[in-house]
Amino acid sequence: MATEVKINVRAEKKQISLTISDNGKGFDVSQSTYRNGLKNMRNRIEKWKGDFAVSSSGLHGTTISILLP
Repeated sequence: MATEVKINVRAEKKQISLTISDNGKGFDVSQSTYRNGLKNMRNRIEKWKGDFAVSSSGLHGTTISILLP
């Protein structure tokens, strides 16, 4: 369970950058799942011509990065 969440929003060079990170236990991003949360987020961001990335590890928690034009 995460005990800390950081949200960073920046406007830079006509783009919006959003990063959400936590210090939780993480998960294997390469493993398929029946859940749709991250998949739906990725689809929406890509529909708006943005970039979406997820990184996660047991040592550093999870980070979601979004870049929108």
